Amino acid sequence: MPSLQVRDLDDRVYRALVRRAERERRSLARQAAVILEAGLEPAGDRNRRQALLAKIRDNRGDWPGDLAAPAELLREDRDR
Repeated sequence: MPSLQVRDLDDRVYRALVRRAERERRSLARQAAVILEAGLEPAGDRNRRQALLAKIRDNRGDWPGDLAAPAELLREDRDR
């Protein structure tokens, strides 16, 4: 997997990244990758996934089968 080194990062940005990584219980590198991925994802895709997740939550009782993991369904949708 490729790696990325960021130089001359503002201290304020670094501290914010560290705080967010701690809050999300991720490593600093993983948190940076998550933020980069989210920033590069087209807004329409992100909104569509959020709407799908909300629909799954709202209708969970009406659907047959086990929908305990809506994130998995979103991953399937993303891979299409």
